[in-house]
Amino acid sequence: MRLNQIQSSSVKVRSLVLAALVALFSQFVAAIPAHAATEFAVCTTGDVIIIDNVVTGNNDCAGTVTLPNTVIAIGVNAFFGNTGLVGIDLGTGVQSLAAGAFEVATALASITIPDNVISIGSSAFYGDSNLEAVSLGSSLQSIEQHAFEFNTKLISVSLPDSLILLGDSAFYGDTSLTSLTLGRGLVEIPAHAFQSCPMLGAVVIPNTVAQIGISAFFEDFYLSLSTENRSNDALIGWNTDAYIQGNDIADIDLANYLANHGGPKLYVHWASTPVGFPTDVNCTTGSFQISNATVVGNTDCAGAVVVPSGVTRIGTEAFRGNTMITSVTMPDTVDSIGNSAFSNATTLSSVHLGPSVRTIESGAFEGCELLTTINFPSSLRVIHSMAFFADINLTHITLNDGLDGIAASAFESTGLTSVTIPDSVQHIGVHAFAILDSLTSVTIGSGLDQIEFCTFCFDTSLVNVTVGSGVNLIQRGAFVGDKFINVTTQATSGHIFGSWNTDLGVVVNSPDLGWYLNTFPNANLFAHRANDISGLLTTFASGDGAGTPPDTLSGVVNSAPGLGNMVAPAGKHLSGWACSSADGQEINALVGHAITPTADTTCVAQWAATTIKATASKKPTISGVNVKSSKNGKYKLYANKGTWVGTPNPVITYKWYACTRTISVARATAPATCKVIARATAATLALKPAQKGKYISVAVTATSAGSTPTTWLSKTSAKVK
Repeated sequence: MRLNQIQSSSVKVRSLVLAALVALFSQFVAAIPAHAATEFAVCTTGDVIIIDNVVTGNNDCAGTVTLPNTVIAIGVNAFFGNTGLVGIDLGTGVQSLAAGAFEVATALASITIPDNVISIGSSAFYGDSNLEAVSLGSSLQSIEQHAFEFNTKLISVSLPDSLILLGDSAFYGDTSLTSLTLGRGLVEIPAHAFQSCPMLGAVVIPNTVAQIGISAFFEDFYLSLSTENRSNDALIGWNTDAYIQGNDIADIDLANYLANHGGPKLYVHWASTPVGFPTDVNCTTGSFQISNATVVGNTDCAGAVVVPSGVTRIGTEAFRGNTMITSVTMPDTVDSIGNSAFSNATTLSSVHLGPSVRTIESGAFEGCELLTTINFPSSLRVIHSMAFFADINLTHITLNDGLDGIAASAFESTGLTSVTIPDSVQHIGVHAFAILDSLTSVTIGSGLDQIEFCTFCFDTSLVNVTVGSGVNLIQRGAFVGDKFINVTTQATSGHIFGSWNTDLGVVVNSPDLGWYLNTFPNANLFAHRANDISGLLTTFASGDGAGTPPDTLSGVVNSAPGLGNMVAPAGKHLSGWACSSADGQEINALVGHAITPTADTTCVAQWAATTIKATASKKPTISGVNVKSSKNGKYKLYANKGTWVGTPNPVITYKWYACTRTISVARATAPATCKVIARATAATLALKPAQKGKYISVAVTATSAGSTPTTWLSKTSAKVK
C-alpha cells in the first residue's frame, strides 16, 4: 500500500485507536492452542498443519494438496512466503481465509474459493505473482483491502452478487487483468480497487453502485465503462464532491476521466438537476453550497439545515468541524452521506435521513457528541467504518430491515444502551459495537453467520445477549472484557440448541456460555444444534468411573457427572463430559453441571492439558543483513523467537515496533518511544520508508492455552537507513 493512499484524518484516527486497543489487550488475542487436536494434510512434498480444523501453517508444502472437508478456516499467514505450493483444493467446509493466508505464495497458479467461504481477509493473496486464475464462490460477502494486490498474472475476475464489501486496493497492480465482472451486491467501488490494471477492458457498472472511490480505475488506459440501466430512472452521469467546473461526467467519458484522474470520488446521478436549482442555500444563519446536486461545503452555517429536493448527495467533509448546526433534514432524493460529511459537528443533535439513503460512509457522523436522534430508512444497505464513532450521547437506534453490513468501529464508543441487529445483516466488522459503557442488552438476528473478534468487547455493563440462530462461530475475543450474566442462543427450526464446541477441548452448554466467554476469552466457539426433544427427565446414566481414561460411564443415578474414581492421564485434568442417550439425544456438560437426558445415557470423559504458563529461557532477538528501507520492502528483518517452555507447548505470535531510541536489553513491555507497526504480525518485517531513521524491535508473545500470555520485547536493530 502506498503512503499517499491514506486520504483522511478519520482513517488516521481509526488506526491510532485500533493500535492502542491492540497494545492494551494483546493478551486476549491468542492463536489456536497447541494442545488442540492436530492433523496433517500431505502435499506433494511437505505437509499442511491443521489444528482443530483450522489450517495454521505448513512444513515446506510444495506441489499440490487437498484439504479435508472438516477444515473450516485458513488461518493468519498460514502459507505466508511459501514458494512451492502450486495448487490447493480447499475442500467444502472452509468458511473464511484470514489475513495473509496465502500472501507472497509465489508459486500458486490458481485457486477456487468454495461456495461456503464468506470472507477473504486483508492481503490474503497479496503478491502472488504466478496466480493466473481465481474462482470466487457464490456466498462470498467481503474481500478486504489488498486481498489480491500485485497478482501480476491474474487475467479474469468475476465478483459474485453476494459480495457487499470490497476493500481498498483489493486488485491494485494486477497488470494482466483484462476481464472484470462486478456483482450486483456492491454499492461502492472503493479507492484504488482496480488501479494500475492497464490491460483492463470493458466493464459494466451495476446499477446498485452509488459511488466510485478515489483512483479506483486510475492508470487503466484501455478501460471502457458503461452503467447498467435502472428502471424508471434516467442516468444523467457521474459527478464529484469537489469544487470543479462543468456538468456531470457523461457515461461515455467516464472511463477516460477515471483513467486519467487520481481523484476525487464520483457519484452516480440518476435524476437531472431541476431548473433554477440553487447553488447557495440559507441555514438559520449562514449558508451551504451545492454543486451538481451535491452539498459540497458551508459558510458559517448555523441552526437548522434543510436540504432542498433534488440534491442526491451530502459530499465529503461538507459540514466537517462545524460547531453551529443543530439539526439536519434531508429530502427523498439524497442517496448517500459522504466520508466525514458531519464529522466533529459538535452541536448537531438531530438528523432525519430521507427514504432513499443507501450508504452512510466512513466517519460520516464521527465525533458528533451531542447527536441523540437519527433514523435509519429501509433503503439503507451499508454503514461504513467509524460512521458514528464517539457519539457519546447517541443512546438509542433502530436499525432497519434490509441493512446488509455494519463495518468496523461503526458505533464504537457511543452511548448506546441496547442493540438489536436485524435478520438482514450479514456482516459486522471488528469493534463495531466495542467500548460501549452503557450497553446492557444485545439481540443478534438470524442473518449473521459469525461474530468477529472484539465486535462487542469491553462493553462493561452488558448483561443480556441473544445469539441469532444463524450464528455458527463466535471468534475468540468477541466479548472480551464484558461482564454479562445471561446468554441465550436461538435454535433453528426443528432443533434445540445443544452446545458450543470450543478449540480448548471443552463442550459448553448454552446456559453456561456467558460464564465461559468471561472465563476463557481466547476460545473460538462453534455451534452444535441437536434434535428437538420433549419431556426431559432429571436422571442420567452413570457408573463408578473406575478404570484408565478415557472411561465410559453406564448405569442410572440421580446426580450430575462427578470425578468418581477417575484416574487422570499424566499432565491432564477432567474438563467435562460428552454424553449420548439411547434415543439419540446429545448432551454435554462441564464438571459439576447437571444434565437432563430422556433415556439411559453414556458419558465419555473429556480431558484437557494442565496448564503451565510460558516462560523464556532465551529471549528473542532480531537478525537481518541489510537494515535499509525501500518502497517495495526489498530488505527484511527476521525475528528469532528465542527458547520457550510451557504446558501445553506455547503458541508464538509476533508484533513489530518502530522506536525513536534504542533498547539495549530485552524487556517485558514496550516503552513510550516505540510505536506499533500496523499489520506487522509475521516472523519477518519488510522495511518500508516509514521505518527510515527508526530502530526496530519485535515483541514475541508465547501463550500456553488456559494461561495468561508472556511477552518479551527484543533489543532494537541498528537504525534503518
